[in-house]
Amino acid sequence: LSFVWPRSCAANRLHVWAARSTTAAEYIWKLRKGLPDSFRKMREKLQTESRRQKKWYDRRTTDCKFNITDKVWQATPKRNKLGRIWEGPYRILQQSGHSIYKIIKE
Repeated sequence: LSFVWPRSCAANRLHVWAARSTTAAEYIWKLRKGLPDSFRKMREKLQTESRRQKKWYDRRTTDCKFNITDKVWQATPKRNKLGRIWEGPYRILQQSGHSIYKIIKE
């Protein structure tokens, strides 16, 4: 089964295509001329989306502050369906970064 355009539609399409035809050099020139504007628009959209995602992330998250010598539990990936998710207690020895802690098991 194949589809064939009626003769009048095919002739109209050919006429429109012939009116729009450009050389390869003109096509490349138009393409290169439009690229900086396209890049600028995409950068703006990415920045807007990044701000939106940050706003939603910050709305849902909470920072936990711990002191040295506090006791904490460490989350571990599930090994099996009924495995324990948390291990501990651990004692905090030092803080290495904003939310990075060195711990030792008690």
